[in-house]
Amino acid sequence: MDWPFYWRHGVIIPGNQPHFKRIIPAASAIVIHNRKVLFIQRAQELGRGKWAFPGGSFKGDRTAQEVAKREVKEEAGLDIKTLRLLGTYSTREYDPNYEISCFVAESEEDKVTPSSEVMDWKWLDPAEGLDLDLTKTVCQALEDFLKELAENC
Repeated sequence: MDWPFYWRHGVIIPGNQPHFKRIIPAASAIVIHNRKVLFIQRAQELGRGKWAFPGGSFKGDRTAQEVAKREVKEEAGLDIKTLRLLGTYSTREYDPNYEISCFVAESEEDKVTPSSEVMDWKWLDPAEGLDLDLTKTVCQALEDFLKELAENC
C-alpha cells in the first residue's frame, strides 16, 4: 500500500482522522481616543501577558457589535461608539479556536477602569503597538488598521 499517496491526497484511513477543534465566535474593538489606541495586557490563562484589544466571546443572543461594546465596557470601563467592522480574524493556535470580528470604535473618554481580566493597559500611537508582545490576531488586525490609516492620508 502506498501510504504517502494516501497522505498526499487526503484519504482518511482508520486511525488517521484529523482532530477538529471547536471554533468560538468572538468580537473585539480597536478603541480610539485622541488618535491613540487602547491596548490591554491579558490576565487570563489564554494569552496571559500578551497585549490585545478589549474583546471576548459571544454570550447569549448578541450581535458582534454588541459583544465588542459589552467587552470594552467590562474590561476597560469605557463606553464606545463603533464605527465599522475592520475584519474577521481566526486563531489557530488554541483549542478551542476563535473567529474574532474586530471593530474600529471611538471613546469620548480615556479614563480606563480595568477589570480583573486586565493586567495592564496603555493608550499608544497605533504604530507603537507593533512593539508590544501582541496576540497573532491582534497583530494582523493592527497591521490592517495601519494600512487603512496610510491609505487615507
